[in-house]
Amino acid sequence: MRHDRPNKPRPELPFLIGEAESELWSDEAWDAALAQPVEISQPGARKKAGTHGGPQAQDKTHPSAPNPFAPPSPVAEALSRSASESGEARRKPISGRFGKPAFDAGEFRLVARLATGGMSEVWLADALQGELAGQTVVLKRLLPALRADEGSVERFRAEALLGAALRHENLAVTFGLRERGLELFLVQELLGGETLGLLAAAARKRNERLSLAALLHAADGLLAALAFLHGDGGSQAPVRVIHGDVNPDNVVCTFDGGVKLIDFGLAQTLRPDGTVASPDGALRGTPAYMSPEQVKSRPLSARSDLFSAGVVLWELFANRPLFAAESEFETLRRVLNLTAPPLRAVWPHSPTGLERLLVRALAKGPAQRFSTASELRESLRQVARQQAAASGPDALAAEVIRLAPKGVKAER
Repeated sequence: MRHDRPNKPRPELPFLIGEAESELWSDEAWDAALAQPVEISQPGARKKAGTHGGPQAQDKTHPSAPNPFAPPSPVAEALSRSASESGEARRKPISGRFGKPAFDAGEFRLVARLATGGMSEVWLADALQGELAGQTVVLKRLLPALRADEGSVERFRAEALLGAALRHENLAVTFGLRERGLELFLVQELLGGETLGLLAAAARKRNERLSLAALLHAADGLLAALAFLHGDGGSQAPVRVIHGDVNPDNVVCTFDGGVKLIDFGLAQTLRPDGTVASPDGALRGTPAYMSPEQVKSRPLSARSDLFSAGVVLWELFANRPLFAAESEFETLRRVLNLTAPPLRAVWPHSPTGLERLLVRALAKGPAQRFSTASELRESLRQVARQQAAASGPDALAAEVIRLAPKGVKAER
């Protein structure tokens, strides 16, 4: 997947993905930046990456978009209508301004627009014909303003092709790319549930934490997805890729306790030596979950995804953010220079062995981390066995039902 350096700042990447771009900093610039002390204060809200050009650049934050995989309550009500409801009412088209159709979705009937991001908008739709007939799906549409941007179109096509090629129980399904005239949109499965990030935030808002059993199951599903993508542990993936943006908002927990890793907008195919080159020094991802080598725009490997997964795990078990700060630059500096506090210091009742596991997962140097997602997954399972901590889909499903918001308003 090729990323071309833009002549000017591009809009933020699709829904649930942040992006930052900068010139490749010299080692001297990093040394000067890192010479400043790191404040270990309570981090602020997680930020999405904006555009920066170096240590003196302005920070730019993009708000998080709603989760497209959790049907809003009006949509849920629409989907539960009986088959005897008037066919004429159900065929009423979704219209844009001046009464014109929102866009030509071909064999799909648009039900509701769920969200709009910097590169795409997300719709709920019913498939009226073809192999998906009778199913409700998610359509991710490239914004019309980006049709003339070759780089945006190429990334959108690459995401569709890669998503369609990768099928695993812990990955959201992309059914493919549709083109109708100038329109480009992905067809993806509809996941009922909520993101891991929002579930954890909902629990913290109540001064609670997700149950240990639910956390262990969610972590196991995430690591199973990464093992498949990376091609370790006997994985049968058609290609070996790194995800490039592992964070809690890209992990969906379903109402039946399933765990799905979503969004391949930043995924790249691994070379035979197990690495991918940083595209022209561009910095892409969600800052608080980047690996140190990702921050420095160095070549990446599967161990970069494992560092990001380690941040996710530390935050879930500690029930607080790790590197997130008020500014994007401070967040990136913490990723490079801040050692994660001992887990027992923030969660005294944490399982024995978990702290040691997280120290290794969060090592700043790739060689000091776990070698594969399967190895990290087995180590986490060993901790669970030692603690006799049962985990499974039922525990996670109970948390989703308990904490998932009642619904997000959709445009009809």
